[in-house]
Amino acid sequence: MRKDKSNISRRQFLSAAGGSLAAASLGSGLQAAKRDSRPNILLIVTDQESWMDRQTRGLLDMPANRWLYENGTSFSSFYCTTAQCTPARSTIQTGLYPHQTRHVANTNKKYCAHIPEGVEFLGNKMRQAGYFNGYGGKWHLLEPKKRLGVGRVLGGTDDAAQDDYFKRFMKIRDESKPWFYQAHFLNPHDIYHMNYIFEGEELPDPENATKWLKGKIKRVPGEEKRAKRILKRLGDKLSPPPGWDKEIEGIPPAIGDWAYPYGNSGKYKALSRKEKLEYWKKYRALYYSLHEMVDEQIGDLLNVLKEDYPEQFRNTIIIRTADHGDMSGEHESLKYKGPVPFDAQMHIPLILAGPGIPKGKEIEDIASQADLAATICELAGAEKPNEGRSDAESLVKAIKTSKPVGREYVFIEYYFLGAVQPLRIIRSKDYKYAVHYAENKTALFDYSKDPWERNNLSGNPAYSRIENKLKNELIAWQKDMDDPVTTDKYVIQEWKNPRKG
Repeated sequence: MRKDKSNISRRQFLSAAGGSLAAASLGSGLQAAKRDSRPNILLIVTDQESWMDRQTRGLLDMPANRWLYENGTSFSSFYCTTAQCTPARSTIQTGLYPHQTRHVANTNKKYCAHIPEGVEFLGNKMRQAGYFNGYGGKWHLLEPKKRLGVGRVLGGTDDAAQDDYFKRFMKIRDESKPWFYQAHFLNPHDIYHMNYIFEGEELPDPENATKWLKGKIKRVPGEEKRAKRILKRLGDKLSPPPGWDKEIEGIPPAIGDWAYPYGNSGKYKALSRKEKLEYWKKYRALYYSLHEMVDEQIGDLLNVLKEDYPEQFRNTIIIRTADHGDMSGEHESLKYKGPVPFDAQMHIPLILAGPGIPKGKEIEDIASQADLAATICELAGAEKPNEGRSDAESLVKAIKTSKPVGREYVFIEYYFLGAVQPLRIIRSKDYKYAVHYAENKTALFDYSKDPWERNNLSGNPAYSRIENKLKNELIAWQKDMDDPVTTDKYVIQEWKNPRKG
C-alpha cells in the first residue's frame, strides 16, 4: 500500500459502510429516475486465496473482508474448477470447465489452446444487457481482453494501484448505464516468494532480470518484513491441522519440485519434526501476511466507491472470490498448487454484499466456480453465457431465499504443471473421489469422519458402494461434458488450430 494511504481510511469505510448499504432502497430523486436502476456489479478476484474458517479469519487483521462477511452472504463450500490460474480464470469468464475452454495450463501454448469460436463470455453478455464494463489487474489468459468483452482496461498487476485504476474507470464510465467492473488482485500469489524469504534462496540479479522478475524482486523485502511481524504476533496461535506432516497412502507424488519445501532437495526430509513445524509456521505467516496486505488494498478500492461515489456504492453488489487456493503447507508441508486431490487448494471464498443480498448469511451447500458467471448475469438481468453447455447454474435463489443451491456434486480437473498429470475429481458435501490418470491411482475421502483428508479409503470394501457410485457419476459427467481426458490423447489435434471448434 502506498505511503499516502492509511488504515484509518479503511476503517472509516468499514464503520460507515453498513449504514450506507442499508439505505440502498431509498430513492435519489429525479437524477436516479434518468438512470438504469439495475445494480452495479463489482467483482473482486484475488489470486491463490484458500477459504478460511471463522476461527482463522479471527486471527487476521482483515477489516474489509470482515465487513463483507458481516454485511453479505458467504458460501462455506465453494470450489474452483481447477487449482491453476489460467484454467480457473477461463471458467470465471465463461462458466465452462477448463477442458471446454481449452485453457488447461497456464498460457503454455503447447498445452493451452485458444478458446473455441462460439464460446460466450461474461463481459459480452453484460455489455449486451446494457452494462458499461471495465477491468483492472491480472489477466493471465491466452485470449485478448477485447474478445472477452471486459471493456475499458485501466491497469496491470500493481495491487497497490487498484484503487487508482477504479478511480479512472469511474471518471470515464457512461453515467446513464449501470457498470460491471472486475478488479483482479495478484495476491496472496506472492506466497511463491517463500523460497527467497524463508528458504534462503538468493534473489536474482535485477540487472539481468526481466520486467516481471524485477517486480518480484522489488516486492520481496516488504513482504519479508510483514511475514516476520505476523510470525511474531501470532506465535503459538499458528497451529497446523492434523496430518499436516503425513503423506497420504495411494496419492502419487507430484512431478517436479514446485510443491516441496526447499525445492525437493531433500533438505526438508532431514529436518526434525520441530524444525518442520517451524517451517510450516513460517509458510503460514507469509501466506497470512499477504492476505492482510491484499485486504488493505481491497479496502482502499472500496473506500473510493463509498467516499467518492456514495450513491453508486448504495446500488453496487460487491462480489469477492479467488481464482483458486493454495496447499497452505498441508500434507507434508506441500506448497503452492498442483495435481493433488486436496481441498486446501480447491476450496475458495465467495462473498456477496449489496442491495438485495441478505446480511450475515452463510450458505453451506456445495457450489462451483462454474456457477459464478450465471450468478452475476442473473443479478444484472443479463443472459448467462453458454446456456446448456455445462452444468453451471445461478446461485441467486439460494442467496436471496431459503432454497438450496441444488448441486449434489462439484467437479474439479487438472492437467499440466511441469508435466502432464491429468486429474479428475468429484466432490459431494461428504465425499470426494479422485482419479490420477497418468499413475492409474484413485483416492476417496469421507469428510464426515476425516475432514483433514488423512485416510485414503479407495479400495476399502466398506466404502465400495460409495466409491462405485462416485466413479459412475464422474464418468457420466465426463461423457456429458465431452471430457477428452478419458482418451489417450488429451490435447486433441484440432486444438492446434486457433479457435477452431
